Amino acid sequence: MKTGFCLLLVLFYITVSCKKDSETNSTVKDIEGNVYYIVKIGTQVWMMENLKTTKFNDGTSIPHVSGVSEWNKLNSPGFCWYDNDSIS
Repeated sequence: MKTGFCLLLVLFYITVSCKKDSETNSTVKDIEGNVYYIVKIGTQVWMMENLKTTKFNDGTSIPHVSGVSEWNKLNSPGFCWYDNDSIS
């Protein structure tokens, strides 16, 4: 009973506090031209979806890493797709 009430209270708080601010109702674009909508939640500005780029701002490719052992050995940035499925 207590857990259900706490969950309801948290959901209510999130619903009330997650208002779109008209000043941040805009977009940002990455190096590959992907466009992302942004939203202001409290004092923070968030992208409304996951980053899709495979390149750094200077155009250098971000390494694609698909295996757990590769991630364990990695000493640099990398990216992967959820379930190793690409976005296309």
